[in-house]
Amino acid sequence: MTSPRSGRVFTLGETMVLFDPHGDGVPALGSDFTLRIAGAESNYAIALARLGIEVAWGSRLGGDPFGDVIYETLREEDVNLDHVSRIKDAPTGVFFKWRSSGVSKVFYYRKGSAATGLTPQDVPEEALSGVRHVHLTGITMALSASARATVVDVARRAAAAGVTLSFDPNYRP
Repeated sequence: MTSPRSGRVFTLGETMVLFDPHGDGVPALGSDFTLRIAGAESNYAIALARLGIEVAWGSRLGGDPFGDVIYETLREEDVNLDHVSRIKDAPTGVFFKWRSSGVSKVFYYRKGSAATGLTPQDVPEEALSGVRHVHLTGITMALSASARATVVDVARRAAAAGVTLSFDPNYRP
């Protein structure tokens, strides 16, 4: 499948790789995990693409194999990736999950990840050209001051252009 050239919908944020264990309890040496991708914005983009809606996702990914997995997965899902930067010297964020007594615990390793360096310059005017809707999240705003500034900048530019906006606070107590 090929990516559409322009999305009617634009979203941006961090997607990470998730190590999801096969069983309950704290993982031990030799535990089996399934490698998945996870990110509210990329999940949103995949869902829209599967519905046949042209959608573009903007972000920064590390120049590492985890970034490759995310990029290829989204490309195969027909998400436009024209505004995804690969950052050679920064890692892709990683997190681990495990379940114990019906409760999931999550451990994030994203400090200094490529996506924490998002800036307004990562979303040039052409990223929003022809877009009818922009979807933003609070989780992106929480990554760093520059990521927060990026979300605010994109929201302002979209609103000024008459583009509809949605915002998922993605609050996690």
